[in-house]
Amino acid sequence: MRRIFRPGLAAARKVQTTLPGSTLSRWLLWPALALLLAAATLFLGGGYHAGFATLNGLMPLAPPVVWAVLTEFGDTAVALCLLLVLLPGRWYLAWPVLIASVFGTAFTHVFKGFWPVLRPSGLLSPDQFHSVGALTADQSFPSGHSQTALTLAGFVMVCCPPPWARALALAGGLAVALSRVPVGMHWPIDTLVGAAGGLVCVWLGLEMARRLPQGTTLVVVGGLTGLSLLAACLLLTGHPPANPLAHGAMALVGALSLLAFVGQVARGGLRRAKARDQKAI
Repeated sequence: MRRIFRPGLAAARKVQTTLPGSTLSRWLLWPALALLLAAATLFLGGGYHAGFATLNGLMPLAPPVVWAVLTEFGDTAVALCLLLVLLPGRWYLAWPVLIASVFGTAFTHVFKGFWPVLRPSGLLSPDQFHSVGALTADQSFPSGHSQTALTLAGFVMVCCPPPWARALALAGGLAVALSRVPVGMHWPIDTLVGAAGGLVCVWLGLEMARRLPQGTTLVVVGGLTGLSLLAACLLLTGHPPANPLAHGAMALVGALSLLAFVGQVARGGLRRAKARDQKAI
């Protein structure tokens, strides 16, 4: 464990002092503002449930399994599993990811606890809307899957500076967020506000990590890596239980993430061994 992580911790702290940077901040905060404005426009123009019939009506355009797989990329276990692809060689991500996760958890649970809005299944009969997977009736606002999806997309943008790559990551995160409406789990406003919250949480995580780079420790990096490995194992054993249509695809995500992690760590070990040999010579 020490041999894997310690060589990169000092370098990681140096990288953190340069983040998020003005360009990355714009990629995170301007889309968040646009999403909040879109949510406000929907609310003022048609009320809290505005836009649901239109977006939910998209579900028949693709097989249910497609929607099931797409929406599960906003699941916390899936997001943690995908960190196995991002973390090796980028250990500076661990501390801001942890901070962003704390902010994200507080953001979603405070609103869900103090503003108990019913989901579509709590107001509509099953024959009035399309749905995929098991549904719940309460704690609709904001969408936790949307927040998680855009948090993951935000950290992908950290790793991929080219504008086209950041635009692709943002578009992918938004697709996952908005898929919560066609599968019948959320109202559009839930997803827009949740997505905006995810981007803001990434910015807060990066800002706080920049000011407190000493938080990048072996405990933080090793702990987050351990959680990510556990999440991959959950996917391999049939998570999420509420959406069996996605089990096969999520198991594949878990297996590929584990392989990518092992491969990157092994390559890093080989590079360090080669450097030691050259120094010895």
